[in-house]
Amino acid sequence: MKVRCKMLVNLIERGMGSRQVIDRATGKASWVPAEQRTIKLHPVYGNGDPNHENTKLWNATPSGQFQFTMISLETAPLFELSKEYYVDITPADWDLSAASADGCERYRCWSIPRSPATVSPLAGFQSI
Repeated sequence: MKVRCKMLVNLIERGMGSRQVIDRATGKASWVPAEQRTIKLHPVYGNGDPNHENTKLWNATPSGQFQFTMISLETAPLFELSKEYYVDITPADWDLSAASADGCERYRCWSIPRSPATVSPLAGFQSI
C-alpha cells in the first residue's frame, strides 16, 4: 500500500533546538544547541478544473497538514515557500531496495545511522 499526497509549503520557520553529537573517541553522546527549520505543508487547492490533478487531490483530501523539523541546514533549501511537493506514505516494512525508478522514493526521512562513521551529511534525510 502506498498513498501519494500533493502538498504546498506554506511555512518555513527558523528556530533553535538541539542535536546529538557522538564523541568518536569514547562513543558517548551529548546534546548541543543547533539551528533548525520547521517545514509545514498543506494539501494543494483545487483549481476548478475537474480533470486537473490538484482538483482531484483536493476533492479527496481538502484539509490536513504535514509538518516536520530538521536540523540539517544542508537539506532545508530543498523546500521552498509556495512550491508543491508530493508526499508519499508507505508502510515502514515496505522493501525500499525495490524502490521504483520513477524517483518518488528519492529521500526517506528519519533514517537513524547505525554508527558514528555512517552519519549522513543530510542527517535526517538520506538518499536511497
